[in-house]
Amino acid sequence: MTTKPKDEYQSVLECYKKLANFSSNLRESYVNFFERLKDAVFVTDMRGCFIFFNDAAQELTGYQRNDVLGRHFRLLFTLDDLSQGFLFFHQTMQGCYSEHSRFRIRKNDGATRVVDVLASPVVFDGHVRAALTIAQDVTGQSSHLDKDRDRVKVFKEFSQDLERWDEKNRQVKKELQQILEALSRKNIHAQNLR
Repeated sequence: MTTKPKDEYQSVLECYKKLANFSSNLRESYVNFFERLKDAVFVTDMRGCFIFFNDAAQELTGYQRNDVLGRHFRLLFTLDDLSQGFLFFHQTMQGCYSEHSRFRIRKNDGATRVVDVLASPVVFDGHVRAALTIAQDVTGQSSHLDKDRDRVKVFKEFSQDLERWDEKNRQVKKELQQILEALSRKNIHAQNLR
């Protein structure tokens, strides 16, 4: 049984729709999740510039979202912790999960806070494309190891979900490529018969 070109185009369209819906739903779910967290959530791109900054991050730092999006993370670090911050970012971009790091950050008003930071690489197409960071103000507090473990677990689950999405995306792309190649072969064959 041969399929008609219209049926093949329809299956290509369906694959694109499934991928777009899956991608959109996953992105919206995580944006909503991270926006609602009481901890500050930052996402930086490969250059270290902020691409996501939740309400808690605004409250922690005193900066408004629109003032930091597109700006480099060094904006927040004290001079004493800046080199550690670059090392932390570099390790995350190499695919390492950071389970516990403390930094002093400089708020918009000049005040300094101590934050406990966890970071996870964000992987697409098999490459780290961004860094997801959760920060909690711990100025004057002792460490909360159990809470830290829970936060790391959430990070790892998020990263695993992104990797599953990435794998699904690759599978759909492969299927689409096979369908497009089959259509191309049929078009060439049809032209040769004319």
